[in-house]
Amino acid sequence: MATSRRVAMKATRSAGSLLFNDFQFIVTNFEGLDLKTIFQLYQKQGNMENFIKEMKGGFFAGKTIMIDTIRFKLFHLAGRMTEHARQIQIYLSNTNICDILFWDVLARIQRLNL
Repeated sequence: MATSRRVAMKATRSAGSLLFNDFQFIVTNFEGLDLKTIFQLYQKQGNMENFIKEMKGGFFAGKTIMIDTIRFKLFHLAGRMTEHARQIQIYLSNTNICDILFWDVLARIQRLNL
């Protein structure tokens, strides 16, 4: 049994250009949605896939890693945090085996442009 599909096309052109030079096609089974909504949905999905790819590459999570394992290693740490004059200091236990991982992840989070 063949399933019907809908093809949506968006054509754009550069400023000052007379001809359309960029074409995007989406084949979907969404029914009852206008074309603008369909393109927004797929654009958001593409953005999320890019964020996941960026996370895998940026945090070296290319292999399957359970989020519980990361959470346990990074947030179940023996330590102390103090705040003095607009500065936060973190003191970790000397026996912490994930010390390097913690500081590496913290540095990467601080470099994010949020």
